[in-house]
Amino acid sequence: MTKKKEKQKMQLTAHGLEELKKELDYRTNVRRKEINEVIRSAVEQGDLSENDEYSLALEDSYANNARIEELTDIIKNAEIVKGCNSTKSICIGHKVTIKAGNGVDMTVQIVGDTEANPSKKKISSTSPMGSALIGKSVNDEIEIKTPAGKRKYTIMKIESS
Repeated sequence: MTKKKEKQKMQLTAHGLEELKKELDYRTNVRRKEINEVIRSAVEQGDLSENDEYSLALEDSYANNARIEELTDIIKNAEIVKGCNSTKSICIGHKVTIKAGNGVDMTVQIVGDTEANPSKKKISSTSPMGSALIGKSVNDEIEIKTPAGKRKYTIMKIESS
């Protein structure tokens, strides 16, 4: 008898889980119907062997279904990370302002892996910067290895999100 391997829990903030649920709802109830309508229309045109619209719609359908499956799996295995009651030390969900060695301030939010989006300044708790920040306090210094070399930052502010 084989034991089923338990899937690893995906740490998410409550907001991140809600965003994933919204995306799943959109892809299941809106996007899927849009794609199916394009496929139906292409089928009505006849010969599918050289119908680019049909081929692209099928690709969209496969990609959409794969994302639906991925979202379903993430949501099913989600573990909501309760924010720390205190802003004395950094945990998932906190917004953190750090000052780089060159004096430039930057504010980032620590989030779970699936919520990470560097362009929105949301960094994963398991990224080099995220893991260096977790558990630290205001005025602590961290050092992060980057492709350009080691970078030092000072923690200036911790906020609940």
